[in-house]
Amino acid sequence: MIRKIIQLVSGLLFIGLACVFVLNLFVPPPTADAAGVQTGARCDPAASGATGRQSFTSKRGLPIVVVTPTDYDGVHRYGLLVMFPPAGFNSKASEQFYQLTQPATAAGYLIAFSDAVPLSKAAINVQGDVVNEVASRWCIDVGRIVLAGHSDGGSLAQGVVLRQAVGEIKPSAIFSSAAGINSTDLQTESCPTTRRVSVVHSGRDERFPNFGRGVADWWARCFACKPLPAIPQGQVCVDTNSCAEGGAVRYCGTNS
Repeated sequence: MIRKIIQLVSGLLFIGLACVFVLNLFVPPPTADAAGVQTGARCDPAASGATGRQSFTSKRGLPIVVVTPTDYDGVHRYGLLVMFPPAGFNSKASEQFYQLTQPATAAGYLIAFSDAVPLSKAAINVQGDVVNEVASRWCIDVGRIVLAGHSDGGSLAQGVVLRQAVGEIKPSAIFSSAAGINSTDLQTESCPTTRRVSVVHSGRDERFPNFGRGVADWWARCFACKPLPAIPQGQVCVDTNSCAEGGAVRYCGTNS
């Protein structure tokens, strides 16, 4: 039964994340990254990370695994997908759970996994280091950084942006699945510069009932979008557009 649930969630996560990739690929890159370097500028391959699977520990002691596309050359800038872990998962278990390494690298993204840390204000800062340290070690296009995760990972994908734990880097898109935060939790938060958000949540989630829809509605208000419509029968996801500054929100509600 547990394996079946994991397969269902993983399948749903993949579908939703594929939608994020479509959204993200059409986001115009910023004119400069946090260091003032043009996004399209080439990197120095001698200081731009190795190809393949690499493991390291962040400055605050968080284990991180990074996998690059097979054609990574350390010269051209690549997208970055950070998959924050569900509660209790280390980077290896997280990678096995998400099953996104091959699709992400094939799409031209480096993908990063970290070990779980119990959720707290400190944990948000610790996990935010994943974005900064990978971007500083590899040749990353800061206009194509996607943060994603399931459960605690979904909370982190939103939290590190809302709490500015990624410093001056501005991720272009967030994908959150079954996060344990609701619209009430977000009432005191300021609207971030990230303008593309996808939220997935089961309508049968008894632990966090109605959390996903309320969170998606909060992001729509945050971006000054038209209200998200109800999900039509036979569909899984709805989108809202006509948002300020090119924002977009997608909500996917399932009965699985």
